[in-house]
Amino acid sequence: MNSCTELVPHAKVMTDLKESLSKVAEVINSDTIHYVDIPVHGNVGDILIMAGTIKFLEDNGIRRTQTSGYFNYSPNWAEPGVPIVFHGGGNLGDLYACPQAIREEVVSKCHGNRIVILPQTIHFSDTEKYEACCAIFSKHPDLHIFVRDAKSVALARRMTPNVYLSPDMAHQLWPMTKRPRQGSGRLRFLRTDDERGSENSSDEQKSIDWPELIGWHGTILRAYSKIGQLPLIRSFRLTANLHSAGWLLYSSYLIERSASYFSKHAEVDTDRLHGHILSSLLGIRNTVRDNSYGKNGNYVSCWTQTSDLVRSVKQIEHGDY
Repeated sequence: MNSCTELVPHAKVMTDLKESLSKVAEVINSDTIHYVDIPVHGNVGDILIMAGTIKFLEDNGIRRTQTSGYFNYSPNWAEPGVPIVFHGGGNLGDLYACPQAIREEVVSKCHGNRIVILPQTIHFSDTEKYEACCAIFSKHPDLHIFVRDAKSVALARRMTPNVYLSPDMAHQLWPMTKRPRQGSGRLRFLRTDDERGSENSSDEQKSIDWPELIGWHGTILRAYSKIGQLPLIRSFRLTANLHSAGWLLYSSYLIERSASYFSKHAEVDTDRLHGHILSSLLGIRNTVRDNSYGKNGNYVSCWTQTSDLVRSVKQIEHGDY
């Protein structure tokens, strides 16, 4: 092991990350919020972020008076003095148009509300879209953006002076208890979407991704998402809240299903950021490969590379292990 990487006990790393999230409550600075862009889809990584966020809000006595997906929130619902808090993750940019569109709409129309964007990785492949986003965001007088890596800090500085480096909200779930079955073998948990990293493109060994893990539940998720976009649901605060409440109950089952599956293994090899984070929450040794634009490597370098249970492919290649 290279001396530049001094490993420390995994539990200390995870506890420190959880405690560092306290800055989020300071910035929100309110006992009520609107929580917008909850993930109503089959990416359990986003669901883990949501579960961590809700636990964080509960632990800090912050009440959600509105909870909505990107498809059923209206800026007209903004209440004077109530912060609008956007879900964290990796969709601030031009990879996922719909969540970005509601962020830009709310930021442009709700100048009387504090707006807090929870820890995000920012990525724009189109410079014009980045400039357009900066133009909208920079006009808001009270916009606060939490980001998960140093590269995103630089991108966010063009949007607002209120930028904070922070780990992912899923860390609020630490510690998650391993499921009863004793883990053995190695789980290869690799992306099959457009963010798939080049490090595993030629690897033919068997692997699994979120769609395979949740199986037939994906059909239910797609149907539930479509229901939430019906005019009767998305046009009214009450029905949007009820739709979200039902989803929160169901999503807890998907987390349990995923945690149980991961716990069957002694180690995990992944290019999913939340394959890494879920493994870490469960105390499972894991190796992290990068995704298509460097999100995972930047995150590990910033937050988890000192854990004695975590290693990245980049660290291995550079001789740190």
